[in-house]
Amino acid sequence: MSFIVNILVFLLSLGVVIMIHEMGHFFAAKKAGIMRHEFSIGMGPILWKKRKGETLYTVRAIPIGGYVMMAGEEIDDEIIKIGATIRLAFDINNKVEKIIIDHTKEQYENYEKVIVENVDLKGRNMAKLYINDYEVNRDAFLIFKNREMQLAPHERSFDGKTVWQRFLAIFAGPLMNFILAFVVFLIINLVVGFPNLESSVLGNVGETYPAGDVLEEGDQVLRIEGNDVNTWDDISQLLDENPGDRLVTFEVLRDGNTLTFELTPIIFFYGIGFHSSEEYIHETIIGEILESTKAEAAGFIEGDQIIKINGETTNTWTVVIDEIDQISDGEEMTFVVLRNGEEVTLTVSPYKDSFLQSQGINPIETLVGIGPEHQFSLGKSFVYGFVDVKQ
Repeated sequence: MSFIVNILVFLLSLGVVIMIHEMGHFFAAKKAGIMRHEFSIGMGPILWKKRKGETLYTVRAIPIGGYVMMAGEEIDDEIIKIGATIRLAFDINNKVEKIIIDHTKEQYENYEKVIVENVDLKGRNMAKLYINDYEVNRDAFLIFKNREMQLAPHERSFDGKTVWQRFLAIFAGPLMNFILAFVVFLIINLVVGFPNLESSVLGNVGETYPAGDVLEEGDQVLRIEGNDVNTWDDISQLLDENPGDRLVTFEVLRDGNTLTFELTPIIFFYGIGFHSSEEYIHETIIGEILESTKAEAAGFIEGDQIIKINGETTNTWTVVIDEIDQISDGEEMTFVVLRNGEEVTLTVSPYKDSFLQSQGINPIETLVGIGPEHQFSLGKSFVYGFVDVKQ
C-alpha cells in the first residue's frame, strides 16, 4: 500500500511541477500575443478536454510530460497545399470561417468544395488571408479529422514575434520552476524557522532516541560530562569528542531546577550501514541494519556482537571506531562477529570521507536525539529561499 501511495504522491508532485512549468510558457506566450492551440497535462490519449476561446485544454492518459502548443510550431500554409481538395464554410459576409481538411465526411457535404490554386494563410504585415479568390477570416478554424484548430496568422505566430518575446515564451517555463522551488523553500523556512545556535535550549527531542524518555523540549543544557555548555556548537563538540562513550552525563535546567541525567548515545556507522544497539551499554552489539547498505550486503544482522576487526580484538565501541577510522577508501575490512554463540566472519569495504562528505554525511556519528530551538525570521526566510534554490 505504501508503494502505491508513494507512486501517487510522485505522480501528483510531477504533475504540479509540469503544470507550473507549462503555465510559464502559456502566460508568456499570451502576453506576447502568441496563439496557444493547446495546453496539455500528460501525454498520449486524451482523457478530458475543454475548449476555451482559442485554446484546447486537455488531460492525457500518461501522467509524464505536458506541453503548450504555440502557433508557429505547425506550418499552416503547408497544411493547405496547392492542388489539395478542401471544403469551405462562410460567414454572413461571405468570408471563410471554417476550412475543412477532411472533405469526405458526410456532415460537411453541403459546404463548398474547392481545389486549392492559390493560398496565403499567414498574411504577413497584416495582408489579407485567402484561398483562391476567397478571403479568409484571421480567426477562422481548421477542421481536421479528429480535432479543430484556430488559424494563426503571422502576427499571432511564434515566428512573427520579436527575439525578446520568443525568448521569454521559451524561458518562462524553467523560470516558473525556479519560482516554484523558491516558494516551496520560503514556506518551509517560514514554518520550520531557523536553528538558534547561540543557545543551548532544546527545541526538539526525538521520542525514539535515547533522549526521548529523559530530556524535554525547553530544557537548557548546562553541562555535558562536567564541561560547561553555552551554545549548540558546544553540545555538538562535546558529543563528538569521544564518540565511543557509552554513558554521557547531561546537566539541564528545567523549570528553575538543575537535573542530572545519563544517556547512552547511539553510534551510527554510516559508512557501513549499522548502528550500536540501544539496549546494551558496554557490549559491542549491533542494532538495526539499514536497508540497501554495505552491512546488509555483507550479511550483518541485528544482534551480531563484533569481537574482532582485521584480527584486532574489539571489546569496546571506542576500539571499533578506531579500527574503522584507520582504513582508506575502498579498503576491505574483516569482521568477526558472535552470532548465536558461533563466530561468523564477514568482509566489507566501508564508504569513507570522499563519498559520504560529498553527501553531507559523517562516516561515524553519535546521536542522542536532540535538536536546537528554531526561531521565526521573515527576512532570513526570503534570503535562504534563494540560497536553498541555488544549492
